[in-house]
Amino acid sequence: MRAHEAGALHGEGDQRGHRGPSWLSTPGDVNTLVPALWARSVRRCEHGSLTVAGLDVRDIAAEFGTPAYVIDEADFRGRAAEFRQAFAEVFEDLCGGADVYYAGKAYQSGSTVDGTVFGTEAQDPIGAALTDPSSALTKAVIGGANLTTARICQTTGNKPANVCTSAGVTAAAAMQ
Repeated sequence: MRAHEAGALHGEGDQRGHRGPSWLSTPGDVNTLVPALWARSVRRCEHGSLTVAGLDVRDIAAEFGTPAYVIDEADFRGRAAEFRQAFAEVFEDLCGGADVYYAGKAYQSGSTVDGTVFGTEAQDPIGAALTDPSSALTKAVIGGANLTTARICQTTGNKPANVCTSAGVTAAAAMQ
């Protein structure tokens, strides 16, 4: 059997079989928002574009550019709480409950450094600037790292204390 040039999903007939989990089926209307895959606040507006928590994705793209990774924080936290509760109930008798941790493919905190501080510099001048603690670039990167660390310290109960109570991290925590 010859494969279609654009891949098996574009071939004639049902050569591909079912793809994905059993609860996920091909929608009759490909513009349908499958609830299990989208934040609960995602809607399609009258012009066909999407809104996330009431924000039009076109406005998000205009402000932040594309691609943009958009998370509805309230939905994300709500689903995480539901997930944690479900696991706690199932494992209560077995081991006293369960801890649930989230990991993304990359750390998804948003940008902590304004990209304009890099200018149009190549890698070597940027690296050289980072060796100078008084440079704007170094201050921006260290400030971003302190902010990220402060957020992590909030979730760990300020542990490790020697990191979470350092001057830069405490200053960043006060700015949140």
